[in-house]
Amino acid sequence: PALARARGGSDIDMDMENSPAPSRTSSVVGVLMGSGRESYGDPALDQNFPRTCLRPECSYSCSLCLLLAEANVPFEMYKTDLGGKASWHAQVNPKMETPSLRLAHQEEWIHGTDKIVDMLASDVREVAALSTCTPPGCPAEGAAAGEHLDPQMCSFALFMALAGPSKMRDFLLSKHGLDPKEEDVRGVVLALRKRQRQVLGRWEEALASRDYLCGSRPGLLDARLVSKLFTSYQLIDSGLASLGCSFEQAAPRSFAYLCRFSLRSSWRLVFGEGREVRPGKLDA
Repeated sequence: PALARARGGSDIDMDMENSPAPSRTSSVVGVLMGSGRESYGDPALDQNFPRTCLRPECSYSCSLCLLLAEANVPFEMYKTDLGGKASWHAQVNPKMETPSLRLAHQEEWIHGTDKIVDMLASDVREVAALSTCTPPGCPAEGAAAGEHLDPQMCSFALFMALAGPSKMRDFLLSKHGLDPKEEDVRGVVLALRKRQRQVLGRWEEALASRDYLCGSRPGLLDARLVSKLFTSYQLIDSGLASLGCSFEQAAPRSFAYLCRFSLRSSWRLVFGEGREVRPGKLDA
C-alpha cells in the first residue's frame, strides 16, 4: 500500500501469487500474462520493501490484452510470475514463455505474439473492426510497421550495454549491428543512443498530425506497440537505458501519447489502477 500511495494510485488487484491453473476451457478468451512485482522482498535487491502483489509486466502479453480491451472482447488473465513461474506454466506454453492465448470455448493455446495478433485480426470480428491503417512513412504490413516503430529492443540493448558478458547482451548488441566484444563501451552506448533516437523520431513523425498511430482512436498498431513504448519510457527515465535526457525531452509527442493512452479504460483494465503516465511519475 505504501508503494501504491507513493506511485499516486490505489490497488484493486492484489494477487500475491500465481493464478490458479486454467480450466480446460472457458467462456471468454484467456491470456497468459507475464507478471512481476514492485518488490520481491529481497534484502539485496529491494532493501526494506516487503514483497508486493503481482502486476502485468510482459509488454507482449499486455499488447494482446490491450488489443482485446480496445475491441471490447471479454478476456481473463492467467498471471505467471516471471520471477517464479507458475507450476502449470509449461502445460500452457512448453517453452515457458509469455504470452499465449486461448479463444473462448477452445482448448488449444496459441503461442507467438505476431501469430496471435494475426489470428485475432482475421478470426475475431470485434478485433477485425479496429483500424488497421498505418502512419505515413510506415510499412503497410502490421508486423513490419511494428518492427519499424519498436523502441523496446533498443532500450534493452542500451540497458545491457554496460553489463558484463552474457548471451542476452550478445544477442541485443548483435541485433543492432554492434560487436558484443567491442572494448569501446562508450562508443557502443553512443551508437545505441543514436538508434534509440532514430526510432523515437519515427514516433514523433507518426504522431505529428494524429492522436494515435491509427488516427483519432487506438487501432491495431497502437495495441501492438504502446506497451513497448511504455517499457522504453520506464527504462529511459529510470536511467537504466540513459539517453542523456528525459524521454519527454527526446520525444514530446510520444510522451503525450503515453499520457493520453494511459487515461483510457483499456489501460486501467490491463495494467491496473495507478499506472498512468504523467510527468515525474514512474513505475516502482
